Amino acid sequence: MDILISRNSLVCNRIMAGSRKRKRSDGPPVVVRILLFGCKEFDKTRLVSNFFRYVHPEKTRYENAATVYSHILDCDNTACHIVDVDSREEVGGLCNLLGQADAVFLCYYIGSSSSIRYINSVLGLLEGVKATLYLVRASTDDVLCLSRRLLHEERCLKSKLSNAHSVEIKLSYTAESVKSIDKVFDAAIGHALKYKVPK
Repeated sequence: MDILISRNSLVCNRIMAGSRKRKRSDGPPVVVRILLFGCKEFDKTRLVSNFFRYVHPEKTRYENAATVYSHILDCDNTACHIVDVDSREEVGGLCNLLGQADAVFLCYYIGSSSSIRYINSVLGLLEGVKATLYLVRASTDDVLCLSRRLLHEERCLKSKLSNAHSVEIKLSYTAESVKSIDKVFDAAIGHALKYKVPK
């Protein structure tokens, strides 16, 4: 889907402050590629739709068992491709996408052991990947008391991904949760653009 983001967004403000303004005639847009991994308990569709909540989707394309959302940021001729990997399919064919990724989000729902196990299952794909890793822990208001087993599985996962940025969000439609999702994507896109947009 091709989407315009408000110039008031944190991403646009950060880019404008730190880089030279590029024109559409400068050539093809700079592309930031973000991959989302997470099993069915983690509602990645809601995650993406919350981030782009003020706009209407126009186009979605599918590639190697993944949904690819294409967004055009309304600043600096910059595009963002968010790749939602389908956990029901084999992910072995995603090596090419992983090689092109600027950021990889490993999303798990803390209330589900299978959600954590799925992220463990894709760790082997990340060997040699140069993308910035984000370990995204999602919870909901009804997750009040976690079992020792879940906490142990989470600690083991974090120890394997000690180089990843740890992020926590709530999967809800509250203004607070939407704001936290904005910050997560803003940080990932802004970090990638530091190396892509000429100054």
